[in-house]
Amino acid sequence: MAGAAWRASEAVRPASFVTGAFLVEASLRGADLRGADLRGAYLRLAELDAADLSDANLHDAEGLTQAQLEPAHCNSGTKLPKGFRGAQDAKG
Repeated sequence: MAGAAWRASEAVRPASFVTGAFLVEASLRGADLRGADLRGAYLRLAELDAADLSDANLHDAEGLTQAQLEPAHCNSGTKLPKGFRGAQDAKG
């Protein structure tokens, strides 16, 4: 599924993603991923620029780097993999 793309103009609801989703090289720029359950998702090279990850669960996400998270929006409800930083108050 290399090069998969989502339209940033369409909201992505939590039910759209299941635990362990394979999103290699997915373009999720500007995507509304609020509350998405991305536990165990494989996000290698996924573009998360301006993606809204508020309240999203990325616990145990694989292939994710800190650099991918830097341009994304996280909040205190965002659950990140251990050792990652999002918003200053995001939960690890």
